[in-house]
Amino acid sequence: MAFALLAAGNAYAVVISHVLKRRTVSWVPLVGGAAGCLAILAAPVSSWHAWWWVPLLLDWGSIPGFVHAAIVLALGRTDRRG
Repeated sequence: MAFALLAAGNAYAVVISHVLKRRTVSWVPLVGGAAGCLAILAAPVSSWHAWWWVPLLLDWGSIPGFVHAAIVLALGRTDRRG
């Protein structure tokens, strides 16, 4: 449940910021992805345990957000919209 709420909040922040071009709250890095990883590892279905890394790809506050930030910084696009 925590993963879903945090991932949805991070996705909301991205849509408001990048699609609607409005200021928004910042995303919460790694917390949603970590919650999802822990949930999968704690699941009673052992076949799910191999998929522990998927929440890190689905949550914008995890790998996608860090990759985006690295690209923006590498390209020198640090101007803030507001």
